[in-house]
Amino acid sequence: MKAQEKTGGQRRTGVSAATQEPLGQAQPCSPRTQRRPGATESALELQRQAHACALAQAKEQQAATSEILRLISRSPADVQPVFDAIVAHALRLCGASFAFVMRHQDGRLSLAARTDSTPEFADYLARGFAVDRETTTGRAALSRQPVQVIDFMAEPGVGVTPAHRSESVRTVLAVPLLREEQLLGVIAIWRREVQPFLEQQIALLQTFADQAVIAIENLRLFNELEARNRELTEALEQQTATGEILRVISQSPTDVQPVFDTIVAAALKLCAASSANVVTFDGELIHVAAIAPVRPEGADALRRHFGSYPRRPSRDTANTRAILTCRVVSIPDVLNDSDYAAGATAIAAGYRSVLSVPLIREASPIGAITVARAEPGAFPEQQVALLQTFADQAVIAIENARLFRELEARNRDLIEALEQQTATSEILRVLSRSPTDAQPVFDAIAAAALKLCDATSANLLTFDGEFLHIASMAMVSPEAEQALRELYPRPLDRGVVAGRAVLARSVVAIHDVHVDPDYAFKGGAQMGFRSVVGIPFMRKGVPIGVIAVGRRDPGPFSEKQIALLQTFADQAVIALENVRLFKELEARTTELTQSVGELRALGEVSQAVSSTLDLEAVLSTIVARATQLAGMDGGAIYEYDEARQEFRLHTTDRLPDELVEALRSAPIAKGEGAIGRLAATGEPVAVHDIVDQGTYQSRVREILIRLGYRSLLAVPLLREDRLLGGLLVNRKSAGEFAPRVIDLLKTFATQSALAIQNARLFREIEDKSRQLEIASRHKSAFLANMSHELRTPLNAIIGFTRIVMRRSQERLEPQQFDNLEKILASGQHLLALINTILDLAKVEAGRVELNPAAIEPAPLLDQCMRTIEPLLKDGVVLLRDFDGGMPPMLVDEELLRQVLINLLSNAAKFTARGSIRVRLRAGRGGVEIAVADSGIGIAADKLESIFEEFEQADAGSTRLHGGTGLGLTIARRLARLMGGEILVESVAGVGSTFTLTLPARCPSPQP
Repeated sequence: MKAQEKTGGQRRTGVSAATQEPLGQAQPCSPRTQRRPGATESALELQRQAHACALAQAKEQQAATSEILRLISRSPADVQPVFDAIVAHALRLCGASFAFVMRHQDGRLSLAARTDSTPEFADYLARGFAVDRETTTGRAALSRQPVQVIDFMAEPGVGVTPAHRSESVRTVLAVPLLREEQLLGVIAIWRREVQPFLEQQIALLQTFADQAVIAIENLRLFNELEARNRELTEALEQQTATGEILRVISQSPTDVQPVFDTIVAAALKLCAASSANVVTFDGELIHVAAIAPVRPEGADALRRHFGSYPRRPSRDTANTRAILTCRVVSIPDVLNDSDYAAGATAIAAGYRSVLSVPLIREASPIGAITVARAEPGAFPEQQVALLQTFADQAVIAIENARLFRELEARNRDLIEALEQQTATSEILRVLSRSPTDAQPVFDAIAAAALKLCDATSANLLTFDGEFLHIASMAMVSPEAEQALRELYPRPLDRGVVAGRAVLARSVVAIHDVHVDPDYAFKGGAQMGFRSVVGIPFMRKGVPIGVIAVGRRDPGPFSEKQIALLQTFADQAVIALENVRLFKELEARTTELTQSVGELRALGEVSQAVSSTLDLEAVLSTIVARATQLAGMDGGAIYEYDEARQEFRLHTTDRLPDELVEALRSAPIAKGEGAIGRLAATGEPVAVHDIVDQGTYQSRVREILIRLGYRSLLAVPLLREDRLLGGLLVNRKSAGEFAPRVIDLLKTFATQSALAIQNARLFREIEDKSRQLEIASRHKSAFLANMSHELRTPLNAIIGFTRIVMRRSQERLEPQQFDNLEKILASGQHLLALINTILDLAKVEAGRVELNPAAIEPAPLLDQCMRTIEPLLKDGVVLLRDFDGGMPPMLVDEELLRQVLINLLSNAAKFTARGSIRVRLRAGRGGVEIAVADSGIGIAADKLESIFEEFEQADAGSTRLHGGTGLGLTIARRLARLMGGEILVESVAGVGSTFTLTLPARCPSPQP
């Protein structure tokens, strides 16, 4: 059987019936699967069996889809169980050999779930593959439709791999997973034999595809909801803090009893209960925390009941059951609950229904809130939610008390570190007050280290990559301070603790400098210290300084002291970083301020360039903004005459009149001054000091020097590497021009070049427009004159030829008579060509006059069809697809006739066999006339060009069928003149349909 591929057709609206095969594969009900009726069985019995078969299959499919929906609802955050169930059910219910689901991401399909297969095929699927037509899944993904390949091994264009052969893949069905035309994946099944899947099985697989899409959507929505819940949880914590019960919690952070009493009182009132209680759970036993009975006579019964507490969790009461199950327990009637053991208490205390909500902390029960009501029945959901809120607040109260106890214990430890924290805070305050100066921070660190480490010296040193420098010193002895200053700056070495800490990039402690063999400064004891520690402070792993602390007695520093000094080192890094970042920010702010000004100016210039063709106004804006932003004392823009190789001054800004008059007096030649050198270099030219001899040669040099100008910068105006002019700025100070200034002026030069180019192009366009207008008038006049001059002799030739043919037909040889017929036909063709050209000239010149009149379109269309009947070739049928029921329309009858005959003639000319169908119907506000033929058709890229002058479908058509290529041009223009349009639809080799649309009322002729 020849391999073939088909799509799944329309989406199903129901579930087809199926039967269960012995091997577990569901097959559709059919006569082959039914027992042949015996002689005694009736048609009704057969119908019943068929219905039972269909019903069984439907139930099986429904059970499968229901199970998948249950999985979707149970695992919104995990689609894998859903995919696994889908492939399992698809395999069984569709009678397939294999089933799998692929997810689509970034143009590739990757495996999501599969049934058992050979290792080769499993490895093939695990690698995933691109979305293309080499696989059935790729075809389904591309077409967005179910695709079935009847025989995969014989299907052309698919990529058959060894993995496919290992599984003997034959008939394959793939269905895309779509969400609003977005491809999410593909589900596919296949068989090891050539056996097409039936429509019911295709529909079932589409149902599974829809359920897979639901699971994917659920996962997406679940993830979005989870993110949203995190935000709402934060907001809820803030809102809950302002609640009434939380205020009680805040007022008694160390005692949960007031909170419990408030909760049971509120629960008693808001739940219309007869009693309420709170119990706590310590992990083994349940303890009574608060009781609130309404009836005094019930209080004794409750006290007797709770007298058995503490007790273990169990199912015999509501609160013990809630703690046991960690779930809300609602007992509508305790007297009818077989597990409830406190029925006597309930009767004595006067309650029948009970609700208990566990207090949960980190998934473990820590107590329960319980309310009891005199009436039997379930508690409303609002009261359940309210009690759950109270439970949350009780957990907060318990947590607060626990945290407070822990805090008290922690405070005992923190008292020892209080002085260290105070010092750290003081340093942070200094740090915040002096973000641009690190010295106050260093001084505060040194003083704090000296005090908190019980030291005799504390010093901060910075490291520049080569030497250590003293940044701050805190010494007990002034003499020791002076001696230490004499040691720095110094390069890195192991002779002092500061150098050793920087080299090691870690904490270095010397317990006794006297016994350390590498310590070079043995006079430390005379300076007041025997033990010393060095803490480097690092920035991105690189040491930038060190804290060195010395103490009078030998011995190690404590871990807390070292940790404190490391904190001080971090703060020193912050101080240095603050200073560095502040300086960078200051510089960056200055740059950004300049950039904003430049961008604003460029915006003004761009707006000027795009909004006006007034070259003088645009260039004046450019040179003014350029001199202002560049900080120059004046500027000018020159336009370059390429033919004369000279620059002419166009506009200036802030230049003295004397200098402007001198510059306008004569153009600047190529090579003269900074502007003239642009023509030779094409690059910016800077003159740092025009006073220096030999640096600047120009006839205006003396004037510039006298006016106080010292330096010049000229920037070329280039457009597509063509020099259009130059931008020159003057400065009254000598020196180089910053790269930023040069780049800025280059940008303004680009805008200037664009403005000049636009102005030149506008002038050229104006000139060309005038030339074209003159040429058009000459053409129209020529066509009118020539058509008149040509038509007179042609009419004479046609007339005399007809006379000769009529009077001499019997006396002329047949060949001579044929020649006369050719002369007559050629003359008529030439006359028609001249008339066509004249018509086109009239349309172009606007000399076609409209003469609207009320006509019925159907009779006119009949006349036009009869007119062109002689033009039809043998085997071509002219079909009429309209009636005479169309209302009259106001239109120019002769122009409409000319358009219709043109369309019909074209159809007859290009149709060798088949038919030409003419349709007439009412359109939107008018009529539509369509001429459809079965001719040669038109290529897609020619559908618009055929309406252009002297254009046909192709050159071949012109040679085979003749014509000027003006008919459709004139027809469309006449249609538009009448307020209508001509559109075409065509397929090459099949035929074309030209549709003329006209309004019911032709536009009134213009006076």
